Amino acid sequence: MAAEAKWTPGPWAVWPMGRVLAITCTGRTKPHPSEGMHVACVHMPEHNTQHDELWKANASLMAAAPDLYEALQRLEQFGHTDATWDYALRAMAKARGEA
Repeated sequence: MAAEAKWTPGPWAVWPMGRVLAITCTGRTKPHPSEGMHVACVHMPEHNTQHDELWKANASLMAAAPDLYEALQRLEQFGHTDATWDYALRAMAKARGEA
């Protein structure tokens, strides 16, 4: 049996707030940034915008962490099924910022 998670349960979402990308959790798929809890923030430097896509990609990867963990947990528990593989593919798409 897997150990109980000690982090804030998902889903997490990225919310742009100016030059800050807030990673927020309200337990809903599309939370409003003023609701729930800010799990983390990615601060994009004002004076250097050439790496904005990198910062956004980092925030997407962080926001997908609970989904990626759950995908691995499902694979461990149920093995490779169509449903577990589909969930893993959706989690990876979220990590890439595509979902």
